[in-house]
Amino acid sequence: MEFQNTNLKVLVANATTDAAETTLATFKASGSEGEVIATDSKGSVVTSGTTKFMIALKKADGTLDTTEIMDLSNVKSISAKAYAAATNKVTVVGYNGSTGSIDVINDNLYQINLELLNYGSLSPENRYLRQAHYQSPSSSTTESLVADGLAGSLIRNFSREQIARVKVERLSSAAGTALATGVDNVTFTKGSKYFTATDIDNATTNAALAVGDYIRIGTAVSDPVYKITALDSTNNVGTLDVPFQAATVTIADTGLERIAVADQAAASFGVKITGVDQPFVVGKIRFEPIDWRPITLVDCGDTTVTEVSAATKGIGDGRRVAELEWFAQGNFAERYRMGEPHLYDYRSELEAESSRGYSVLVIDYYGAQKAGMNLVDTSSPRTVMVFSASTTAMNGLITDLNKSSLFSISTL
Repeated sequence: MEFQNTNLKVLVANATTDAAETTLATFKASGSEGEVIATDSKGSVVTSGTTKFMIALKKADGTLDTTEIMDLSNVKSISAKAYAAATNKVTVVGYNGSTGSIDVINDNLYQINLELLNYGSLSPENRYLRQAHYQSPSSSTTESLVADGLAGSLIRNFSREQIARVKVERLSSAAGTALATGVDNVTFTKGSKYFTATDIDNATTNAALAVGDYIRIGTAVSDPVYKITALDSTNNVGTLDVPFQAATVTIADTGLERIAVADQAAASFGVKITGVDQPFVVGKIRFEPIDWRPITLVDCGDTTVTEVSAATKGIGDGRRVAELEWFAQGNFAERYRMGEPHLYDYRSELEAESSRGYSVLVIDYYGAQKAGMNLVDTSSPRTVMVFSASTTAMNGLITDLNKSSLFSISTL
């Protein structure tokens, strides 16, 4: 079977230990699955006199996956980076958990424009735009009313999506008070307006929950709040004004707070918009965090907008590692890695685990080739990427490579 000779080689090491063997032969015989080792061209561990080296990975079936032999004089660069988690984009309109506010304007049509940059936005002409609107009353407008209206509008607009793209929540600067002891465990269900508790209207130590209160999912002013629209004390079921946006969770009453109606008027409120993880299937659906252009406001006065975090793929996210490993297999004759036209389960051949985080070592070098039919020596740029699920194991590999005396790679 034909294959392309190594312009990208990816090794994924899932072991948490550093290989202790000193030769390639003993490493193959007794090394642990997922460990990596650096040796010279003859199979002995790298020393100060090494001029050519290779890296080997011990696979689950006992075989070794190795790079080609690299000449130190042809190494262009070598570097290592620690794992950094991917981040979802977060933007807050109004109060962001510490500062900011919504400008209160009576008889006003507030508007938020949210324009996605991916997952449907194919070009500048094909805009993927979602909006939120809220018409404030002619008098007595409050930040809480505006936040409720804008958040509800945005949630309804995104509810039409087959796959959730963003999570929309509200924040409040109100200090809040503890729930009454005896409410006990409170369960919120993703996508549902209903929540349950052991004794939902218990008031033995503090005031009972009431319709019109906000319930804070946490105890910090940076935690989201939901408004209570109904309470059924017989069945211990409460109703929220919008579906619960986060993952299903059960929280003890001590981990929640109530914001009474009387405390809402003077408080600042905000609408928090967070990108959510998208479906991922290696080789099928790419790993790409949701992103959007800077949010624009229309007729919102001096309402603040805070870009809390950007959408990033991080360093060594398991989903990205799996993509690279899958792609690089094509350099080594894995022509059926997509599963078609044959029903081979190529995924079982991947070492990368999508849920894990990996540190990474990258070696850029030139592969020298002697004159052949073209009657001239050639060299081609190539890359080796070694991903390790363990900082300890990666530092062991770095230490071994530094023994060549030509490398000075900083440990992680």
